[in-house]
Amino acid sequence: MKSSILSAVSNTYHKANKKLLHIAEYPKMEASLYEWFLNKREKKCTLTGPILKEKATQIFKVEYPDKDESTFSASDGWFSKFKKRHGIRFLKICGEILSSDVASVTPFIHRFRAKVDEMGLKESQIYNVDETGLFYRCLPDKTYFSLFEKTAPGYKIQKERISVLLGVNADGSHKLMPLVIGKAKKPRSFQGFNNPLHYNFSKNAWMTSQIFHDWFHKIFIHEVIRFSQENNLPPKAILLIDNCSAHAPIEKLQSDDGNIIAFFFPPNVTATLQPMDQNPIKLTKLNYRSMLLSQLIAEGGDLKVRLKSFSIRNAIMLLKQAWYDVPERVIKKSWSKLNNWDSDQYESDDDDVPLALLLQKDQDCNGALKHF
Repeated sequence: MKSSILSAVSNTYHKANKKLLHIAEYPKMEASLYEWFLNKREKKCTLTGPILKEKATQIFKVEYPDKDESTFSASDGWFSKFKKRHGIRFLKICGEILSSDVASVTPFIHRFRAKVDEMGLKESQIYNVDETGLFYRCLPDKTYFSLFEKTAPGYKIQKERISVLLGVNADGSHKLMPLVIGKAKKPRSFQGFNNPLHYNFSKNAWMTSQIFHDWFHKIFIHEVIRFSQENNLPPKAILLIDNCSAHAPIEKLQSDDGNIIAFFFPPNVTATLQPMDQNPIKLTKLNYRSMLLSQLIAEGGDLKVRLKSFSIRNAIMLLKQAWYDVPERVIKKSWSKLNNWDSDQYESDDDDVPLALLLQKDQDCNGALKHF
């Protein structure tokens, strides 16, 4: 065993650059500050640089009463080193998660599971859908630029927007066909086009209660029945949705026999629990943007001209592929919080595999413009 370890080390060892471990000049102060920082973050408090610097100054006076106050300065340089020593990052606040009503989750989980047991449903008969906006001509807002450029001019952001309804069942075996909502009743680009997705329209390309009602009764119920027949399942299902006004009224969202129903998430927990919000929608949009850039690069020519000719018809073809390219493991993981909720403790665990996919897609998209 010893020889094999030494052999492996000798074959993989590479001389590293010299690194210095910088030790804090006032370790007691930094230890107390870090403990205070962790305590505040557990309570979801917003902490900025000025706040931490001021607290450091206060703690210094307490921990080192014999030292002159001018001995320590909570400068930008000290703060930068403090963050590195303790692995502190500066991130944008995610308002939905921070405002989530965690206390109402456990009662909802009990009601939901009781309903599932009452209906005798399997994972493949439990669905979730959610809508999202998509700027279908939008390019990345970042690009590489040369040493000789003082600024990074680009193209005007294209704001043509559509809405997309995406959904899937809990075991990932049935991805629902996406619903696209545009502004035009009959887009010109649809002439002679056999649309592979569902399409509807509204004034602002937003979801409305009428569109959702029609989708539930004319599309969702039929897709569930067909899937059930193909997989020897009773034609029963439950659809989890957030309680926005476009999904109401809930009592009208059920099949005639009552075997296919909708079930509302309680307010302020959808960002915490809703499966489609955990990664599938984000990864679909990143897949879409990646394919859009690849297509534009492959076609060559003037970018403005190509973007102008890129229609909803083109967007639908890319969107279809982007949705079906979302891995099944990402789908299953997105349901984990709903399936494995611990009533005694809420823990927001990051999914390493999907996160790696998201980061890679985002990097690929943001760097792609350098090829034009």
